[in-house]
Amino acid sequence: MSPSRPDPKPPVKGAEPLKISDSWLQPDVWAFGTAPDRRVWKTFRRSPWFLRHTVGRVVTAREARNLRLLEGLPRIPRLLARPHPWTIEMSFLDAEGLPDRGEAGQPAADFFAELERLVAEMHARGLNHGDLRRLNLMRLRGSGEPCLIDFAQSMWSPSPHSLFHRLILRRAFRVDRLKLLKLKKWYLGWEGLTEVERADLAAIPWYLSLGRGLRGNIYSPIMDWFERRQKQRRKQAGK
Repeated sequence: MSPSRPDPKPPVKGAEPLKISDSWLQPDVWAFGTAPDRRVWKTFRRSPWFLRHTVGRVVTAREARNLRLLEGLPRIPRLLARPHPWTIEMSFLDAEGLPDRGEAGQPAADFFAELERLVAEMHARGLNHGDLRRLNLMRLRGSGEPCLIDFAQSMWSPSPHSLFHRLILRRAFRVDRLKLLKLKKWYLGWEGLTEVERADLAAIPWYLSLGRGLRGNIYSPIMDWFERRQKQRRKQAGK
């Protein structure tokens, strides 16, 4: 690996990797400790100094703020500490990822009903999720209830009457709902949706189409460039 991104060593004694990022712009995620005091670190400690003190600080500060605002909601990690300006420490959720479509243990309709209630409670606090997809959606072992993780992209407005809330956040709430319905359809099919849900999912708003275009034409090429640069650095470091 390049000197600017060293091998992933446990940040604390006994830590186990949950996610080791291949990108300078993404954090590593580690779990450590034993139940019921098991904890999670999300950290940019392996990123280069400049990115650690810019992207790392901004992303972790944003997620820490959002977790504080979500304090008390069930099945969402609790913010415990900020060990470094580029690291957040959270409570550990004893949860598992959702299966692929067609595999055993498919989520049922009641799972999505409970997920809708959890997302609605978030929205009532003035936050969207911003990245509602299968990777950020888990379910508790035992009860099977839905859990949400990764709130780095969540936006917040303190007032439902603010211009930001009316112009931006309401649309972000709708994007959350559409992504939830898309996931529900992926598992349950069109027949698993109500007539209203089918109509909502069929009416894709212009700003969501615009966002997909920007992601495909700007964000993804930039990220691909970073990935290629990283692979080149690794190759050179291995010579």
